[in-house]
Amino acid sequence: MCVEWLHLCVNLRASGMPLPAIRQYAHLIRQGAGNEEDLLALLRRHRGEVTTQIEQPTENLDPINHRIAHYADQLARATTGPIRCAPAATDA
Repeated sequence: MCVEWLHLCVNLRASGMPLPAIRQYAHLIRQGAGNEEDLLALLRRHRGEVTTQIEQPTENLDPINHRIAHYADQLARATTGPIRCAPAATDA
């Protein structure tokens, strides 16, 4: 049980849970049965924070992936001239 507890605490900390929240979690565990709602709320809140941390970098990749696709498309078409950051303006 001690190794499992240590492993859980290490995982919570590695996922960004602040030490005061880990202390709160440990306190609730030591109190025994009857704290399940508080434990569930604490872990759900942390899961939400971790999910947000995961989503933000993923969203930041979208414009990078768009530019990569744009440049790869230009190279695949063997476009002459410099690779542009934006499509060239057309004369109307």
